[in-house]
Amino acid sequence: MQKYHRYLNLPFELSKPDHFVDGTWGSVPVKQEDVQPALDWLEFMELDYLLFEGFYTPPHDALHIHTDTDSVIDAAKINFTWGHPQSTMRWWKGDTLMKHVWETGHSYMQAEEKDCELVYEVPIHKPSLINGGQLHSTHNPFDDGRWTISIVPSLNENYLTWAQAIEIFRSYIH
Repeated sequence: MQKYHRYLNLPFELSKPDHFVDGTWGSVPVKQEDVQPALDWLEFMELDYLLFEGFYTPPHDALHIHTDTDSVIDAAKINFTWGHPQSTMRWWKGDTLMKHVWETGHSYMQAEEKDCELVYEVPIHKPSLINGGQLHSTHNPFDDGRWTISIVPSLNENYLTWAQAIEIFRSYIH
């Protein structure tokens, strides 16, 4: 069974924030009030979170192949995405990786598509559990922009592994 994605049926909804407007590729600011229902639910689940962040993929564009971690590991995230319902996330395998460090000190791995093999692709149009520690990218060949809020649930200040996340969220997976 694949270790990259599961749709979630959550007991709350997040709306696309009003300040998510068409713009340039990359990171977009997310306010705590934008994600408070999700944070309250994580607390109900006796979990915490490491961070929440937002991303924008413009029409007819893609987000580069990367991990959200400083190495290729299993690290679960919960994504909420708005845009064309057939816009996808893709997961890749690759051995030629480059390490990058943000100004914040957070590091991640990046790879070139020519050095990778596509292993899984799925439309993301509803809340999803995703494996952000594996190489992945977005693909948006449509006329609509694509916005994502990503929340990293944690247990004892650590990422949830994919296996832990599947077990913890099993009653919400469909």
